[in-house]
Amino acid sequence: MRKTIKDAEFFRGDKVKVNFRYTTVKIEGAPKGRRIAKVLDVRCHCAINAITYVVQLKNGEKFEVLEKGIKKYQEKASRKKPVMKIRKLSEVLKTYPDFKPGWQWKDGELANPKYGSVKHVVVCKDDGTPIYDTYQIGETAGAIVVPYYWKNNVLYLGFIDELRPMVKDGKGNQGKVVLRGVPRGFKDPGETLEEAAIRELGEETSAVVKKLTFIGRQNPNSTFYTTCGIPVFKAEVDPEKISQLRPDVEEKIVKSNYYPLKKALKKIQKDASAKKTECGLSLAALFLFLISEGLI
Repeated sequence: MRKTIKDAEFFRGDKVKVNFRYTTVKIEGAPKGRRIAKVLDVRCHCAINAITYVVQLKNGEKFEVLEKGIKKYQEKASRKKPVMKIRKLSEVLKTYPDFKPGWQWKDGELANPKYGSVKHVVVCKDDGTPIYDTYQIGETAGAIVVPYYWKNNVLYLGFIDELRPMVKDGKGNQGKVVLRGVPRGFKDPGETLEEAAIRELGEETSAVVKKLTFIGRQNPNSTFYTTCGIPVFKAEVDPEKISQLRPDVEEKIVKSNYYPLKKALKKIQKDASAKKTECGLSLAALFLFLISEGLI
């Protein structure tokens, strides 16, 4: 079976083994003689319905090429449920003594420069008399993004299905729960919030943003979180284009799809009726989105 990669221009022709079957890759516009000498890596990104080929030419040049639209691979990959394990740090260090934790105790708090901090604090009266103790979460800046586009006067909303290893299933087990939600993530050093939103959306869905709009802020749990609110953006995307940003292979995103608004709301209602766990951040972001579009 021959596939064509539209946006590549470096080489032509070779057979590579792609997880489930053999396929021949043909690159349009390739100069003669620049053939693949070696396929270094092949990654199936079922989240964005695509495959990345990392190849090396005979002259030593290396390139990474993304091929979009491999639906059969996505279907086969999604049948295999992703699993991650949660272990105590003390147990991990016994087996992997060279492991370097990102979270460290400092000045009475557990902190990570990328994600934030957790403190044990006491809520007191005005005069300083203690009432009760609790924990306080200070989260670093990030962004939540609701991707969408209009087609034939129909609104389509984008969702990802991602493994959330911390969430427990009905039996109390961790590492197996996949939640449907919208893309989100933390800001990298030096990024603006808008840049973080575009990057996270590109990495998790391969979408190209046409217009990005700030629509509000939300606090995940005002009992414990100190944040003034995680920024929420809506991103109008071009469904015909593929982002140059590449997926993070460590993120267990099972799939990414766009649904007409009515179908999306029915899916949420169906999950709620079945008592499935929902992503609260995503539901709140969708509420802000619908308000911003004048739909509620």
